Amino acid sequence: MGRAFDDSKLRGLLEAEFANALAEFRANRAQPGSHLLRKVVPELFASRSQSFREALVGISLVRICDQSANLRFPSVKQGPEAYPGRDIDERVVNPFLQQEQIPCSKGPYLAVFRRDFKFLPDKAAGVRDKAGYDAFLKFISLLEKADTKTAKEALRALLHGFLVLREESSVELRRVQRLSLDQFYRLTTALLAHQSGGLIPVLLSVAMSQSLSERFNLGWQVESQGINAADKASGASGDITVKSDNQVILAVEVTERPIERNRVVATFNTKIVKQGVADYLFYLQERGPKAMR
Repeated sequence: MGRAFDDSKLRGLLEAEFANALAEFRANRAQPGSHLLRKVVPELFASRSQSFREALVGISLVRICDQSANLRFPSVKQGPEAYPGRDIDERVVNPFLQQEQIPCSKGPYLAVFRRDFKFLPDKAAGVRDKAGYDAFLKFISLLEKADTKTAKEALRALLHGFLVLREESSVELRRVQRLSLDQFYRLTTALLAHQSGGLIPVLLSVAMSQSLSERFNLGWQVESQGINAADKASGASGDITVKSDNQVILAVEVTERPIERNRVVATFNTKIVKQGVADYLFYLQERGPKAMR
Protein backbone atom coordinates (compact mmCIF):
# COMPACT_ATOMS: atom_id res chain seq x y z
CA MET A 1 0.00 0.00 0.00
CA GLY A 2 1.45 3.36 -1.00
CA ARG A 3 4.58 4.22 -2.98
CA ALA A 4 8.01 2.78 -2.21
CA PHE A 5 11.30 4.67 -2.59
CA ASP A 6 14.96 3.70 -2.59
CA ASP A 7 16.74 5.58 0.22
CA SER A 8 20.11 5.48 -1.55
CA LYS A 9 18.58 6.96 -4.72
CA LEU A 10 16.90 9.74 -2.75
CA ARG A 11 20.13 10.42 -0.86
CA GLY A 12 22.13 10.60 -4.09
CA LEU A 13 19.62 13.00 -5.62
CA LEU A 14 19.66 15.22 -2.53
CA GLU A 15 23.47 15.29 -2.46
CA ALA A 16 23.63 16.21 -6.17
CA GLU A 17 21.12 19.06 -5.89
CA PHE A 18 22.76 20.30 -2.69
CA ALA A 19 26.10 20.46 -4.52
CA ASN A 20 24.42 22.50 -7.28
CA ALA A 21 22.74 24.80 -4.75
CA LEU A 22 26.06 25.26 -2.91
CA ALA A 23 27.86 26.20 -6.13
CA GLU A 24 25.15 28.76 -6.93
CA PHE A 25 25.29 30.09 -3.37
CA ARG A 26 29.08 30.51 -3.43
CA ALA A 27 28.86 32.25 -6.78
CA ASN A 28 26.44 34.73 -5.16
CA ARG A 29 23.72 33.85 -7.62
CA ALA A 30 20.16 34.77 -6.75
CA GLN A 31 17.81 32.13 -5.39
CA PRO A 32 16.70 29.95 -8.32
CA GLY A 33 13.10 29.49 -9.43
CA SER A 34 10.10 31.41 -10.65
CA HIS A 35 8.95 34.72 -9.21
CA LEU A 36 6.29 32.92 -7.13
CA LEU A 37 8.84 30.42 -5.82
CA ARG A 38 11.20 33.23 -4.87
CA LYS A 39 8.33 34.76 -2.88
CA VAL A 40 7.20 31.56 -1.13
CA VAL A 41 10.64 30.31 0.02
CA PRO A 42 11.39 33.43 2.15
CA GLU A 43 7.96 33.02 3.74
CA LEU A 44 8.88 29.47 4.74
CA PHE A 45 12.16 30.56 6.29
CA ALA A 46 10.53 33.53 8.03
CA SER A 47 8.29 31.05 9.85
CA ARG A 48 9.31 29.93 13.34
CA SER A 49 8.03 26.45 12.45
CA GLN A 50 11.00 24.53 11.06
CA SER A 51 8.79 21.56 10.20
CA PHE A 52 7.26 23.11 7.08
CA ARG A 53 10.50 23.77 5.20
CA GLU A 54 12.11 20.52 6.36
CA ALA A 55 9.18 18.36 5.25
CA LEU A 56 9.23 20.05 1.84
CA VAL A 57 12.71 18.69 1.12
CA GLY A 58 11.39 15.13 1.25
CA ILE A 59 8.22 16.10 -0.63
CA SER A 60 10.35 17.63 -3.39
CA LEU A 61 12.37 14.43 -3.65
CA VAL A 62 9.15 12.44 -3.99
CA ARG A 63 7.94 14.72 -6.80
CA ILE A 64 11.22 14.37 -8.69
CA CYS A 65 11.26 10.59 -8.42
CA ASP A 66 7.55 9.82 -8.84
CA GLN A 67 5.36 12.23 -10.77
CA SER A 68 2.23 10.23 -9.95
CA ALA A 69 2.58 10.27 -6.15
CA ASN A 70 -0.01 12.29 -4.23
CA LEU A 71 2.04 14.92 -2.41
CA ARG A 72 -0.82 15.62 0.00
CA PHE A 73 -0.74 12.10 1.50
CA PRO A 74 2.53 11.53 3.44
CA SER A 75 1.57 8.16 4.96
CA VAL A 76 1.38 4.90 3.02
CA LYS A 77 -1.79 4.08 4.97
CA GLN A 78 -3.56 6.88 3.12
CA GLY A 79 -3.83 5.09 -0.22
CA PRO A 80 -1.96 3.64 -3.22
CA GLU A 81 -0.66 7.06 -4.32
CA ALA A 82 0.58 8.03 -0.85
CA TYR A 83 4.27 7.97 0.18
CA PRO A 84 6.26 7.36 3.41
CA GLY A 85 6.99 10.99 4.36
CA ARG A 86 8.23 10.31 7.88
CA ASP A 87 10.52 7.47 6.76
CA ILE A 88 12.05 9.64 4.04
CA ASP A 89 12.66 12.44 6.54
CA GLU A 90 14.14 10.20 9.24
CA ARG A 91 16.31 8.06 6.96
CA VAL A 92 17.36 10.58 4.30
CA VAL A 93 16.57 14.26 4.88
CA ASN A 94 17.22 14.81 8.59
CA PRO A 95 20.54 12.88 8.67
CA PHE A 96 21.70 14.86 5.63
CA LEU A 97 20.78 18.25 7.15
CA GLN A 98 22.61 17.32 10.35
CA GLN A 99 25.64 16.08 8.40
CA GLU A 100 25.83 19.41 6.57
CA GLN A 101 25.51 21.29 9.90
CA ILE A 102 22.28 22.96 8.86
CA PRO A 103 20.08 24.09 11.76
CA CYS A 104 17.09 21.75 11.86
CA SER A 105 14.64 20.04 14.17
CA LYS A 106 14.56 16.35 15.10
CA GLY A 107 11.85 15.82 12.51
CA PRO A 108 8.69 17.53 11.22
CA TYR A 109 6.64 14.37 11.58
CA LEU A 110 7.32 14.35 15.32
CA ALA A 111 6.71 18.05 15.87
CA VAL A 112 3.70 18.97 13.69
CA PHE A 113 2.54 16.33 11.24
CA ARG A 114 1.22 13.45 13.34
CA ARG A 115 -1.63 10.93 13.25
CA ASP A 116 -1.93 10.48 9.48
CA PHE A 117 -1.90 14.23 8.84
CA LYS A 118 -2.87 15.18 5.27
CA PHE A 119 -1.49 18.34 3.66
CA LEU A 120 -4.85 19.95 2.98
CA PRO A 121 -6.23 23.48 3.61
CA ASP A 122 -8.88 22.22 6.04
CA LYS A 123 -6.12 20.98 8.37
CA ALA A 124 -5.04 24.59 9.06
CA ALA A 125 -7.42 24.78 12.01
CA GLY A 126 -5.16 22.44 13.99
CA VAL A 127 -1.91 24.26 13.12
CA ARG A 128 -0.66 27.18 15.21
CA ASP A 129 1.44 28.87 12.54
CA LYS A 130 -1.21 29.70 9.93
CA ALA A 131 1.09 31.84 7.78
CA GLY A 132 3.80 29.18 7.72
CA TYR A 133 1.29 26.46 6.84
CA ASP A 134 -0.15 28.62 4.06
CA ALA A 135 3.34 29.04 2.54
CA PHE A 136 3.85 25.28 2.93
CA LEU A 137 0.67 24.55 0.95
CA LYS A 138 1.65 27.09 -1.73
CA PHE A 139 4.96 25.28 -2.21
CA ILE A 140 3.18 21.93 -2.53
CA SER A 141 0.83 23.45 -5.12
CA LEU A 142 3.88 24.58 -7.11
CA LEU A 143 5.38 21.08 -6.94
CA GLU A 144 2.12 19.49 -8.08
CA LYS A 145 2.33 21.48 -11.32
CA ALA A 146 6.08 20.96 -11.78
CA ASP A 147 7.85 18.61 -14.14
CA THR A 148 11.08 16.91 -13.03
CA LYS A 149 13.29 19.84 -14.07
CA THR A 150 11.13 22.41 -12.29
CA ALA A 151 10.86 20.22 -9.19
CA LYS A 152 14.67 20.06 -9.00
CA GLU A 153 14.74 23.84 -9.30
CA ALA A 154 12.27 24.09 -6.42
CA LEU A 155 14.42 21.76 -4.32
CA ARG A 156 17.51 23.89 -4.99
CA ALA A 157 15.57 27.00 -3.97
CA LEU A 158 14.79 25.31 -0.65
CA LEU A 159 18.39 24.20 -0.18
CA HIS A 160 19.54 27.75 -0.97
CA GLY A 161 17.39 28.91 1.95
CA PHE A 162 18.99 26.31 4.23
CA LEU A 163 22.45 27.47 3.17
CA VAL A 164 21.54 31.06 4.08
CA LEU A 165 20.28 29.76 7.43
CA ARG A 166 23.55 27.90 8.02
CA GLU A 167 25.57 30.98 7.16
CA GLU A 168 23.55 33.18 9.51
CA SER A 169 23.79 30.68 12.36
CA SER A 170 27.58 30.56 12.27
CA VAL A 171 28.44 32.35 15.53
CA GLU A 172 31.97 32.84 16.84
CA LEU A 173 32.27 31.36 20.33
CA ARG A 174 34.65 32.50 23.04
CA ARG A 175 35.63 30.45 26.06
CA VAL A 176 34.50 31.96 29.35
CA GLN A 177 37.29 31.68 31.88
CA ARG A 178 35.25 31.74 35.08
CA LEU A 179 31.74 32.70 36.17
CA SER A 180 30.57 33.66 39.63
CA LEU A 181 27.55 31.90 41.16
CA ASP A 182 25.47 35.00 40.55
CA GLN A 183 26.50 35.05 36.89
CA PHE A 184 25.68 31.33 36.57
CA TYR A 185 22.25 31.98 38.06
CA ARG A 186 21.51 34.84 35.65
CA LEU A 187 22.78 32.83 32.67
CA THR A 188 20.79 29.69 33.41
CA THR A 189 17.65 31.68 34.26
CA ALA A 190 17.88 33.51 30.92
CA LEU A 191 18.45 30.24 29.04
CA LEU A 192 15.49 28.52 30.71
CA ALA A 193 13.25 31.46 29.83
CA HIS A 194 13.95 30.78 26.15
CA GLN A 195 11.39 28.58 24.39
CA SER A 196 13.45 25.61 23.18
CA GLY A 197 10.96 22.75 23.13
CA GLY A 198 12.70 21.20 26.14
CA LEU A 199 16.20 21.17 24.62
CA ILE A 200 17.85 23.75 26.92
CA PRO A 201 16.63 22.15 30.20
CA VAL A 202 18.00 18.80 29.05
CA LEU A 203 21.35 20.29 27.99
CA LEU A 204 21.71 22.10 31.32
CA SER A 205 20.86 18.92 33.21
CA VAL A 206 23.44 16.94 31.23
CA ALA A 207 26.05 19.65 31.84
CA MET A 208 25.34 19.56 35.58
CA SER A 209 25.78 15.78 35.74
CA GLN A 210 29.01 15.93 33.74
CA SER A 211 30.34 18.73 35.97
CA LEU A 212 29.64 16.68 39.12
CA SER A 213 31.40 13.69 37.62
CA GLU A 214 34.48 15.71 36.65
CA ARG A 215 34.64 17.67 39.92
CA PHE A 216 34.53 14.58 42.14
CA ASN A 217 36.31 12.17 39.74
CA LEU A 218 33.28 9.88 39.61
CA GLY A 219 33.91 8.53 36.12
CA TRP A 220 30.24 8.73 35.15
CA GLN A 221 29.03 8.14 31.60
CA VAL A 222 26.21 10.63 31.03
CA GLU A 223 23.90 9.79 28.14
CA SER A 224 20.86 11.67 26.84
CA GLN A 225 18.35 11.07 24.08
CA GLY A 226 16.64 13.40 21.64
CA ILE A 227 13.70 15.59 22.53
CA ASN A 228 10.35 13.80 21.94
CA ALA A 229 12.12 10.45 21.62
CA ALA A 230 10.05 7.64 23.11
CA ASP A 231 11.79 5.90 26.04
CA LYS A 232 10.12 2.59 25.21
CA ALA A 233 11.40 2.59 21.63
CA SER A 234 14.95 3.60 22.56
CA GLY A 235 15.17 1.43 25.67
CA ALA A 236 16.36 4.41 27.73
CA SER A 237 15.46 4.71 31.42
CA GLY A 238 14.74 8.42 31.06
CA ASP A 239 15.75 11.61 29.24
CA ILE A 240 19.18 11.33 30.89
CA THR A 241 20.89 8.14 31.99
CA VAL A 242 23.95 8.19 34.27
CA LYS A 243 26.11 5.07 34.25
CA SER A 244 29.14 3.87 36.15
CA ASP A 245 31.08 0.96 34.65
CA ASN A 246 28.18 0.56 32.19
CA GLN A 247 25.71 0.04 35.05
CA VAL A 248 22.77 2.48 35.36
CA ILE A 249 23.05 4.29 38.69
CA LEU A 250 20.68 7.20 38.04
CA ALA A 251 17.91 8.05 35.57
CA VAL A 252 16.49 11.52 35.10
CA GLU A 253 13.32 12.77 33.45
CA VAL A 254 13.22 16.47 32.56
CA THR A 255 9.68 17.76 32.35
CA GLU A 256 7.30 20.73 32.46
CA ARG A 257 4.30 18.52 33.23
CA PRO A 258 3.01 18.17 36.83
CA ILE A 259 4.56 15.22 38.67
CA GLU A 260 1.47 13.53 40.06
CA ARG A 261 1.02 10.21 41.88
CA ASN A 262 -0.24 8.35 38.80
CA ARG A 263 2.80 9.41 36.81
CA VAL A 264 5.21 8.30 39.53
CA VAL A 265 3.46 4.93 39.82
CA ALA A 266 3.54 4.43 36.05
CA THR A 267 7.24 5.31 35.93
CA PHE A 268 7.94 2.90 38.79
CA ASN A 269 6.12 0.02 37.06
CA THR A 270 7.40 0.57 33.51
CA LYS A 271 10.98 1.74 34.12
CA ILE A 272 12.30 1.52 37.66
CA VAL A 273 11.23 -2.06 38.37
CA LYS A 274 11.81 -3.49 34.89
CA GLN A 275 15.23 -1.89 34.42
CA GLY A 276 16.41 -2.10 38.00
CA VAL A 277 17.09 1.63 38.37
CA ALA A 278 18.43 2.43 41.83
CA ASP A 279 17.66 6.17 41.75
CA TYR A 280 15.18 8.01 39.54
CA LEU A 281 14.83 11.79 39.55
CA PHE A 282 12.33 14.20 38.03
CA TYR A 283 13.70 17.63 37.12
CA LEU A 284 10.73 19.99 36.89
CA GLN A 285 11.01 23.18 34.87
CA GLU A 286 8.63 25.86 36.06
CA ARG A 287 7.95 29.26 34.55
CA GLY A 288 8.81 32.23 36.75
CA PRO A 289 11.39 32.81 39.50
CA LYS A 290 11.71 29.13 40.49
CA ALA A 291 12.86 28.28 36.94
CA MET A 292 13.82 24.65 37.55
CA ARG A 293 13.91 22.27 40.49
